[in-house]
Amino acid sequence: MMCCIFISVSDYLQTSISLPDVSRFNFVRPPLQQRYRLSDPTLPSLSLLMNYIAVEIPAKWRAVGTQLNLSIGRLDQIEHDHHRADRCFSEVFSLWERQSEGATPYEWSSLFEALRSPQVSENKLANDIELMVSATTSNTR
Repeated sequence: MMCCIFISVSDYLQTSISLPDVSRFNFVRPPLQQRYRLSDPTLPSLSLLMNYIAVEIPAKWRAVGTQLNLSIGRLDQIEHDHHRADRCFSEVFSLWERQSEGATPYEWSSLFEALRSPQVSENKLANDIELMVSATTSNTR
């Protein structure tokens, strides 16, 4: 036999629950490079790639994939499977990370080179991310 006990919201709220005093804590949003600290700062993280590259240049996912030496066949398959640029970028970065055959090494330097290539032509974006990564890397040493 099952029994149910109902308690009103007001009764529930009147129960004594002791919560820690958080008034002495100073909640400050950390700087950008700390918010996106990498577990291994020498390797790109998917969240950072998506937040800073896919958001900034969504239409250039294929050019970036080409510059990372991903095969045209794989890029065509990505385009066929995913119709949104953010999903395409996510797949490009995942494929690159898994070191698809012939892909450039999964390193920041490869990404910066791809962004600075004439086909992608995103020098400022590459410079901005490079500064952030170098600041993150120097903070973890």
